[in-house]
Amino acid sequence: MIQLPLAANPASRVTVDTGNGVFVFVTYWLPNKKVWLMDILNSSSNLLLSGIALLPGVDNLLKGHGELFKNSVMQVQCVNGTANNTVDSLGNTAQVVWLTSDETNPIVYQDPLL
Repeated sequence: MIQLPLAANPASRVTVDTGNGVFVFVTYWLPNKKVWLMDILNSSSNLLLSGIALLPGVDNLLKGHGELFKNSVMQVQCVNGTANNTVDSLGNTAQVVWLTSDETNPIVYQDPLL
């Protein structure tokens, strides 16, 4: 499991080797909606995914976003049970984690019978 080194900076950019590739993660805050969003780019800065809402309680924010991410899981985990809905929550009370296919997902939010 990799904890992405994100900070509560309204427009930050970090490059991380996830084990499934090197990706650039760009986060930005939308004050009117009170939500953090993320874009994912490849190492050549080509846009792969845009506008991923960084919401806790979702098993896999990458699910259904193509072949490139089929063996990866990305989650927002809040350390104090709150939502990731303040300008200073990302990187503080809300952490974004990345898991590869050979890792066990430590937190499952959805009903496994669905």
